[in-house]
Amino acid sequence: MLIALAVALLALGGKAQAAWLPVEPVVASGPTASDVQVAVDGQGDVFVAWVTAGPAHAIVVSEHRAGGSWSAATQRIQATQDCQDPSLAVDEAGAAILVADCKTGTTPMRYATRSIFGTWSTISFEVPGSGSAKQPRAGIDNAGNLAVAWQTEGSPSAVDAVYAPAGGGFGAVKQISTAGKVATEPDLAMTPTGAVDLVWLEERKQTGIDPVVQVMIARKRGSMEWGASGHLTNNFTSTPIAFGEPQVEVDGTHQIVAWTQEESHPEMIARNSNGDGNGFSEPIVGVAESGSVESPSVGIDGSGRSIATWRSFPAGPTLISIKSSSTSSPTGAWAAPSTVAEGVTGFTEPALAVTPSGFSASAWYVGGGTIDAATRPAGGAFGTPVTLTTAQQPGFEEPVMTNDGEDSVVVWNTFDHPAVAVEDRTAPALAPTATAATIGSPTSFTADATDAWGPVSVTWDFGDGATATGATAAHTYASAGTKTATVTATDAAGNVGTATVEAEVTAPAPPSGGGGESPVSSPSPTPLPARAPPPARPKVRLTAGAVAQPWEKQAKARAVRVRCKLDVAGRCAVVATIGKAVAKGLGLPVPKGKKPLRVGSGKASTRANRFARVKVKLTAQALAAIAASPKPVPLALAVTATAADRDPTGRTLRLTLHP
Repeated sequence: MLIALAVALLALGGKAQAAWLPVEPVVASGPTASDVQVAVDGQGDVFVAWVTAGPAHAIVVSEHRAGGSWSAATQRIQATQDCQDPSLAVDEAGAAILVADCKTGTTPMRYATRSIFGTWSTISFEVPGSGSAKQPRAGIDNAGNLAVAWQTEGSPSAVDAVYAPAGGGFGAVKQISTAGKVATEPDLAMTPTGAVDLVWLEERKQTGIDPVVQVMIARKRGSMEWGASGHLTNNFTSTPIAFGEPQVEVDGTHQIVAWTQEESHPEMIARNSNGDGNGFSEPIVGVAESGSVESPSVGIDGSGRSIATWRSFPAGPTLISIKSSSTSSPTGAWAAPSTVAEGVTGFTEPALAVTPSGFSASAWYVGGGTIDAATRPAGGAFGTPVTLTTAQQPGFEEPVMTNDGEDSVVVWNTFDHPAVAVEDRTAPALAPTATAATIGSPTSFTADATDAWGPVSVTWDFGDGATATGATAAHTYASAGTKTATVTATDAAGNVGTATVEAEVTAPAPPSGGGGESPVSSPSPTPLPARAPPPARPKVRLTAGAVAQPWEKQAKARAVRVRCKLDVAGRCAVVATIGKAVAKGLGLPVPKGKKPLRVGSGKASTRANRFARVKVKLTAQALAAIAASPKPVPLALAVTATAADRDPTGRTLRLTLHP
C-alpha cells in the first residue's frame, strides 16, 4: 500500500538560477498577429490575445497553463465584428474580460468573458453606449466585477466608463471626464479588491490659445459611484503640456501614475501614493533628463517600491537610450536616472514587469526585427541587455510583459504569430511519496515534480550512498529503520527544488510454526460468515509548496502563503506551528508536553489539477514576536488535503521567516 510519509519541502526549492529560456512560438504559425496583449492569473496561467489580419479582424486568445503548453488560438471576438485594439484583463482565479474597438461606423465595442472554470462566452457582446468609441481599457477584480473605459470620438472627445457587478450586466454609461473639455488617452487599473483608478489627458480650457493639458484621475470604490475627477498636474501654471498616454499601475495598497510632461525642460513625471490606497498625498516628482523623455513604464513590487523605465533622447532624435529610476520605499525619493541601454535605433516604448520580490525586467524593440531585454535584482541595477529574438522568432512591434509570480514573461509579434520568452526564476515544486518495505524488498519512490515553463529532471539520494534518476525509483535498504531520501528537481533554467521523504523499513516477520508434538486443541467453533471488507478509497494526491516571499510582504499581509494542488476538487487546510524552543526564544507561551505552538492557519478550495494559494494567517501575538526576532524563525506548515470519496493526505512543509 502506498504510504505518503512526513514530507519536508525546503522553502520551495533551494536555488533560483534565473535564466532566459529559449524563445518559443505561442502558436506554430498564423493567424497573422498584431496588437499583442498579455495577462496572467494568480495560478501562473498566462493569456495572450491578438488581432488577426484579413478583410475583417478577429481577436484570438491562446492560454498557457502552468506546467502545460500553449492552447490553439481561438476566436473570442469573431471576425464578423471586425474589431481591433484589444484590452485583456484576468483576475487571480482565471476569470477574464476581453474588450475590443470595432471600427465599422458607430458599431459599439465588443467584449467576451471567461469564467473561473476556464469557459469563455460562446459569442461576444456589445459594450452598451460605446458606439464611435476607441482605446478600450478593461479591468476585473477577484470577485468578478468588471470595469471598462474608453475615449469617445465626439466633438469634443470625452472619457466614458461602465461597470458590471459580478454575474450582472453593465450599467449605464457615465462620462468621467469634464463636460465640454477635450479628453483623450484613458488608462484604467483595477485592484484585486475592486477599487478602480482611471487616468486620462484633458485640456484645461477649450480654447486654441491655452496650451495646458492636464493629467486627470477619477476613482471608483467597488459598487460605489465614481468619485469626482481631479487633476494631478498643476492647474495654475501656464505651460505644462502633458502628452503621450498616462499610465496607472495599482496593487492592493499602492498606486502610481506616470506620464511625460514638458515645462522649462522635458522630463518624465511620476507620482506614487502614500501607501494607504486612498489618495495621492505626495507632490509630483520629476525625473529630470538633459534630453527629451518619452513613454514611461512603471511598476510596483510587493513592498510598495516603484520602478520606471523610459526612452530618452540625450543626443538628438535619432539616438535613443533606455533609462530607469526607482524608489527604496513606497514614499521614498526617486533615484537619479541610470542608463539601461544606449544606441537603440528603433522608436521604442520599453515594457516593464516587476515581481512581488522586486525583481524587474524591461524589454524594448531595437529595430531590424530585434528585441532586447535587461533584468534588475531587487534594490540593484539593470545588467547588460541580451537579445531575445532569433532568426525564426523576430520581433516587429514593441513587446508586452507580465510576470507569473517571480518569472518575467515577454511576448511580441513576429508578423505571423506571437512569440514568448521567459526569464525563469522559480524552482520546481515537489511532492514525493514512498512505500513501506521490509529488509531485502525494494522501497518504491515517486516524485510529483511540476514547473510552470518546462521539463524537469529528477534525481534521488537514498541516504546510504545509493542514487537514482527519474520521477519514479526503487531502492532496497540493507537495514531496518526510518530511512530519509532526498529528491532534487532541476528545470530548464537551472532552478533547483529539493524535498525529503521518509520510508519505514522493517525486519521480516519470523516464520510461523515449529518442531515437536502438536498441542492438543479444542474444537473450533463454527466461524461466522465473513463480511466483505469495505472498498478501498484512493488517497487524495497532493502537491504543495511554501511560497518564499520577503518578510515585508509577509508582515504586511499578516500571513504566509502555500501553493496547493489536488488531483480532484477539494480543500487544502494549513496549520502553522513553531517548536517549543523557538517559542521560548520568542517569548511566546510554551505549550505543555511535546506539542508545538500553533501560530496560524488557513484554508482554500481547490479545482482539480490547478494550484490554489492558501493564505495562512498568523496570530497577532506571533506576528509581533517574529517581527522583533533578531534571528530567522522556522515554521512548520502542516497541509491536509481532503476531497469527497477520497482518503485525506497530509504533508509537512518547512518555511523560514527572515524578519
